[in-house]
Amino acid sequence: MCRYYPLALLTLREKDSAIAEERYSLVKEAHCQGHAAARTLSIAEYRTEQHCDEFDAKNRDWYQLVLKKKSAGPAVGDHRN
Repeated sequence: MCRYYPLALLTLREKDSAIAEERYSLVKEAHCQGHAAARTLSIAEYRTEQHCDEFDAKNRDWYQLVLKKKSAGPAVGDHRN
């Protein structure tokens, strides 16, 4: 989601677990000039600044659906079978 850039939100769930865990990764690409700025923010500060909680609330069900499909295997949703 563009709101997070240059953070990548990773939603992970252990096999046989109903609880998903959110983690973050920093995306560094040469075309992003924001990395050159002399500014330091924590992930929490950046998320607050970008209003990520509001967007997360809207997207959380979508994340769960994507995780369910990925953990169920490639045949889920394949109507050719």
